Amino acid sequence: MRPDRDAPGLEGRHRRGPEPSAHRRVIHEDDPMSHINETQGPDRDRTGSIVTVVGFVLYLAAGFPFLFGGLIMPGYAVGILGLVWLAGLLLAIRWRRRRGLLALPFIVVGIWLAVAWLGDTFLDWTA
Repeated sequence: MRPDRDAPGLEGRHRRGPEPSAHRRVIHEDDPMSHINETQGPDRDRTGSIVTVVGFVLYLAAGFPFLFGGLIMPGYAVGILGLVWLAGLLLAIRWRRRRGLLALPFIVVGIWLAVAWLGDTFLDWTA
């Protein structure tokens, strides 16, 4: 005798499992939009795509100081900053669906400005 099905007075009733979480993906084969979380709608997905595109455009624009940093910095500093920019690009690819992607271009430009200022102040880098 199974207590959840065969107990007296519970004929035809089945024990229900936990309610699905609002953040858990529910896949329905007949629904083409089933890849969207229950808390997301088509508008949320469109906004996420816009944020992703804007974030990547800003990040690519933030790469220009890194490309032309050789005008005011020695080669080793430009190489290290290039690695920082590439690491940030990998992080941007990983964060492509998060709003933190919009802050990343400003962070890497801040790092570039800090390195340029520190190099000028303490290492006598001149253009």
